[in-house]
Amino acid sequence: MASTNHPPATARFPFGVVTCSPHTIAELLAELRMLLADKRLSPRTILCLNAHIYNGACHNMRLRDCLNAARLTLADGMAIVWAARALGQNLAERCN
Repeated sequence: MASTNHPPATARFPFGVVTCSPHTIAELLAELRMLLADKRLSPRTILCLNAHIYNGACHNMRLRDCLNAARLTLADGMAIVWAARALGQNLAERCN
């Protein structure tokens, strides 16, 4: 059975036009192990959010929808981590 010491995939916080996952690298690895162990879990999409992707999502609804529908949308760059912290989210690290 998978460990439950990490945020569930549904744990997301609003980050402008998208939602972002608060997972650390260790929590991401636990999520990946869980997905590998149970092929029935859905959604299975894990995406990364950096400043370039965020700017694209501001102008592209399809990209925004993909980011928001993913199982995890992880910070892929310190700009996202710093912006999340400025918005009051305790985002520990980038996951790239």
